[in-house]
Amino acid sequence: MKRSSLISTMAAAILGLSGVAHAQFVYPSFTVNATSQRSTITLSGNLIPPLSFNSYQVSIDWSTATFQNGISSGARFWITDRTPSFFGFPIGTIVYVESGPAPNSAPNTTARSLLWTGSLRQTYVGGTPIFLTIQQTPGLGATFANFRVQLNTSAPTNDTPAAPTEIPAPSSFPAVTPAQAMLGASVSTAGEPAMCEPAVRTVWYRFTPTETADYTFETCAGAAPLNNVNHTVAAIFSPTGERLACSGSTCGTRSSVTSTMQAGVGYLVAVGRSVAGDLPITENSYQLAITRTAIPPTTPNIGCRADIVDIGGLPPGDGRVTADDYIAFFNNFATGVQICDLTDVGGQGDPDGLVTADDFVFFLNAFSQGCP
Repeated sequence: MKRSSLISTMAAAILGLSGVAHAQFVYPSFTVNATSQRSTITLSGNLIPPLSFNSYQVSIDWSTATFQNGISSGARFWITDRTPSFFGFPIGTIVYVESGPAPNSAPNTTARSLLWTGSLRQTYVGGTPIFLTIQQTPGLGATFANFRVQLNTSAPTNDTPAAPTEIPAPSSFPAVTPAQAMLGASVSTAGEPAMCEPAVRTVWYRFTPTETADYTFETCAGAAPLNNVNHTVAAIFSPTGERLACSGSTCGTRSSVTSTMQAGVGYLVAVGRSVAGDLPITENSYQLAITRTAIPPTTPNIGCRADIVDIGGLPPGDGRVTADDYIAFFNNFATGVQICDLTDVGGQGDPDGLVTADDFVFFLNAFSQGCP
């Protein structure tokens, strides 16, 4: 294998820590001008702190270059614990990442930035050997500039419904959640409630409304401007995992879901991506917009309360409001028979034990409405 240049001496690594759960190891950027189909770079595992890493991000500025052997029209890479030979990787090689074709590169002959993110196939522990192998296909000749490798110790904390991120009850609506980086979100949904269409990289939230109302959660561009992930699927689940609402591609390639939520109940809200594979470089974070619509009060039909007797004139009612009810009411109202007690003294509520003029007026209004 030939390598015309490797601009970097793999200087000391950068380690940014915001608590062990979010440790990131970042290699300084380097450039590779490759004139063979496959090139391998040692990532100096002894420089990496002895933490357990389980997700990655690899980004490059990629372009074809005309050398003596032709032009490349694709890019892919592997991260392993051994270097490959002419025949491939030795038996027993641990393949932490096999990228597949770049998500937005092949085939093309124009320069562009590429980004791969995802979970490692198995945990990598810093301090042990690690290698990056680059392949350009099908031709020979490409420049991999500003090559950047980042390893992370964990997926997002709300990667599963077992640990959803709490959305505080907004003080006003519409409201938006902070944008959340998708780096390392799992492509596995094993054990998770099913969305309405296959989705990967799901992240989970819990929302407990303070008011019973219809709530809408959306990733649409206008409502959630910091969301830049397309092909999203959004869903609302009950606390027990029953899917209440779900949609994808309701606003372009993004989604919006609405469900009636009861005050004081903790609902689960999930967002995922319907397209498998690595995220393009321009798609890396989710944001949810939340709106609330009050449920209009229902006006009960009072007509059925005029059904006081059956067709023969005896109580109770028979499900119909007819002339028999009219005759029975007026025959019994003057003597205060209890079947004429239909409302309270204010004419707004249930029977109150008194037969008054309010009941008379109430009966006339109810009789005119009848049972639906």
